[in-house]
Amino acid sequence: MELHHFVLVHGGMHGAWQWYKLVDRLQKAGHKVTALDMAGSGTHPASPDSIATFEEYNKPVTDFFQSLPEDDHQKVVLIGHSLGGLSCLQFMETFSQKIGLVIFLSAVLTPSGSPMSDSGPLTDLLFKDTPNSKAIQYNFSDGPDKPPTSLTISKPQMKDILYTDWDSEDIVLATMLSRPYPARMMELPITYTEEKHGRVPAVYIKNLRDMTMPVPAQHWTAEHLGPFKDVIEIDGGHFCFWVKPDEFIQLVFQLTDNYFVK
Repeated sequence: MELHHFVLVHGGMHGAWQWYKLVDRLQKAGHKVTALDMAGSGTHPASPDSIATFEEYNKPVTDFFQSLPEDDHQKVVLIGHSLGGLSCLQFMETFSQKIGLVIFLSAVLTPSGSPMSDSGPLTDLLFKDTPNSKAIQYNFSDGPDKPPTSLTISKPQMKDILYTDWDSEDIVLATMLSRPYPARMMELPITYTEEKHGRVPAVYIKNLRDMTMPVPAQHWTAEHLGPFKDVIEIDGGHFCFWVKPDEFIQLVFQLTDNYFVK
């Protein structure tokens, strides 16, 4: 089996800690793994309420990519989960020559030029009468008359929305580690080009029992925001890779064998 460098981008309200089961298994299989906290996430010292742009939020991983040499033998496999998909769109645009495959896992994506808050049909599928939208809590650190600066899902509802398949001990740990997600950057458009993205093969994985990224939103994303080399469906919730890590790792290896481009 060919060895690879995997770069794991966590979802909103989470951190590099969400990947610990995959990091352990990938490293034991001989692969190199990079899992970093985005700004204001995990153990990163910034306050989520202080972050206004994706450039600020993405900086830890942007710095990592800038440190990588432009070498076809050192291209990475990029895996983006949930809201981490938005960051991966920008990494594909800026660092396409350093990425051999992107795996989007139940990932939120937007059309080029559209902000997360106004992405046409996708915005309605994500936020109109969905369980997660009703559970979102906002923080207004700039004042009650200004737009929200961060958001989170209320902790009592996390089990039924985020962690539907988890044991209670894992749920307790995750709710203790979760942090709000910066909200101001969701008003800013994410722009990317067909030329740059066309250089990077991408795969989309749907979780068919997902209560966080609604299944209709996943279907719309997979149909409209490709092209994708493959679209995979998994009978699992939002964190399927936490519940069945060995099965997920084998799928990742299969996709990497099939679609990674040097």
